[in-house]
Amino acid sequence: MYSERGKRPIQIVVENGEAAAVIVGMQEYVEMLERLEDLEDLEMLNEMRSKPLEFRSLEEFSEGSSGERGAGDELSFASRWRGQFRAAERDDARYDALAKKYLK
Repeated sequence: MYSERGKRPIQIVVENGEAAAVIVGMQEYVEMLERLEDLEDLEMLNEMRSKPLEFRSLEEFSEGSSGERGAGDELSFASRWRGQFRAAERDDARYDALAKKYLK
């Protein structure tokens, strides 16, 4: 028996009179895995398309959907991270302008 492209013969391993395994060339094996991954991606895409789109703000996304915030925690994501990062030493006017605007 030959593969569909006729490159190498397909070898079937038989144990106790029944087919137990198939041996194919490495290139054909890799192509089979790629096709399988493509099919799984298409299946996932079709599933995603069947559901209505939902949009969340960056703050909602960063907080996660597990409800980790307490009722009294009213600080936004940006407020909690403001001042936590330090500017690197750079010799670039664009970097300086961005650092001045966002890091100070």
